[in-house]
Amino acid sequence: MTVEISCNNKIPDLYRVDLPPSKSASHRALICAALAGGASVEDLADKADTGRSCIAGLADNDDIRATTAALKAFCAAGVGGALRIDCGCSDRELRVDCGESGTTLRFLLPLLAQSGRRCVFTGRGRLLDRPLEVYEKIYKEADAYWELQENALIVQGGLKPGRFEIPGNISSQFVSGLLFLLPTLDEDSEIVLTTPLQSALYAMMTIDALQRAGVEVQPDGSTIRVPGRQKYKPFSCRIEGDWSSAANIAVLSALTGVPAELKGADPQSHHPDRAVLEFIRMFKAGTCNTQTGAQALHAIHADLSSCPDLGPLLFAMATQADGTSVFTGVSRLRLKESDRIASMQQELAKLGFSMEVSGSYPDETVLVHGDPAAKQSHSDHPIALSGHGDHRIVMALSVLAAGTGRPVSIEGAEAVSKSWPGFFEALQSCGAAVTKHL
Repeated sequence: MTVEISCNNKIPDLYRVDLPPSKSASHRALICAALAGGASVEDLADKADTGRSCIAGLADNDDIRATTAALKAFCAAGVGGALRIDCGCSDRELRVDCGESGTTLRFLLPLLAQSGRRCVFTGRGRLLDRPLEVYEKIYKEADAYWELQENALIVQGGLKPGRFEIPGNISSQFVSGLLFLLPTLDEDSEIVLTTPLQSALYAMMTIDALQRAGVEVQPDGSTIRVPGRQKYKPFSCRIEGDWSSAANIAVLSALTGVPAELKGADPQSHHPDRAVLEFIRMFKAGTCNTQTGAQALHAIHADLSSCPDLGPLLFAMATQADGTSVFTGVSRLRLKESDRIASMQQELAKLGFSMEVSGSYPDETVLVHGDPAAKQSHSDHPIALSGHGDHRIVMALSVLAAGTGRPVSIEGAEAVSKSWPGFFEALQSCGAAVTKHL
C-alpha cells in the first residue's frame, strides 16, 4: 500500500487522540496470564470469578496476534475471547510463526523450549537475522538442541536453574525472556549482567507484570535474583495507552504548535518511549513563533541507548531544528525491522535533509543537520519515499510530512499494522490529508 500525506487546511485547535493499548504491556500481560492458567479478554466490569486472569484493553496488532497464536499453539484452545494454556499436554512438534515480532520470539523461546518439544520458530522480514547469540550460547551450554536455518530456528530442550551471565547492551528482551521462565524452575536462579542494561525500563515493565501475577524477582544492581518454585496467579489489569504511539502525536504537536490530548497515556509509565516528552522539551528551548504558535526548535544532544525506538522520529524532528543535533546510543537501530539508521538517512536525503553517521558499530553517532526553512520551499508534488517495511520509519516520515506540509507518498505504508493499525486515521484526525492507494 502507498499512502500520500500532505497538510490539510482544516487543522484542529486540539489534537484529541485515543491511543491504542500498549504493545509492550500487552505482550507481558498475555504471557503472565497464560502461565497463570489462561485469560479472558473483556471489560473488567464483566469479570466473572473463573480463576482466570482478565485483561481489558488488549492491543490488537500484528505482533500481539503473533504472541496470542503462539501461546495457543503451545497447548491451548481459544473459546470466545478466552485464552487457555495447559503446559505439557502434547509431545507433538510445536511450530510458531512470530511474524516480524522480535518480542514474540525472544519472550517465548525459553518458555516453549522448556516443554521438551521440538520447537520450530519462523518469521518474516529480518526477524531471524536479528541477534539471538545470547540464547544460542545459553542453550548450547545446556546441551540443548539449537539450529538456525535460513528460514527457521529449531530448539529442543530446556534450561536448568542456575547463574545466567548475559550482556545488557544487546536487548533487554533476553532478560525478560529468562524472567518469565526462571521463577517456574525448581531451584533459585540469578541473571548477571556483564555490561550495563540498555532499555532497562523495558525490564522494569516485565518485573511489574510479574509482580502483578504474584511472582517475585529481586533486582540488585547488575544482578537479578529469581527465586524458584513460584506459581503465577490470576490477575486483572487494564492495558495502558501506548507511549510508542503517543510519541508520534507528541512530535507532530511540537512541529505544528497545536496542543495534543493523548488519551490513555500513563504519565507514570515505565515505558521508555515516554522519554519523548523530555526530548521535545530539549528541542523547544527556543522562542515561540507568533504566527503559528509553534516553538522554534534548537538542535539537541541526546543519548538514545535507553529508548532507541524513538530514533527515526527524533531524526525527523531534528531536521526542523536550528543547528546540528547529535544522537548517541543508536547502534541497535541497525538491528530492527530495517536498518533504521540507513533507512532514515536515505529517505531524509530525498527530502533534502542531511544526516551523517560517525564512528563504527557498535559505537556510532548520528548527526542531523537541521534546515527548518526547507519546509517553506518545496514542490506541491508528492516526494516518493519508501517505508522500508518498517512501521517506525513509515510513522516518522508521515509525521514529518504532516508537521511541515511537505507532501509525500510512502510505499509500504501497510507496515504500520505491526503496531498501530489505526495510525493513518489518527493522523487524519489531526488535520493531515491522507490518501491510500492499495
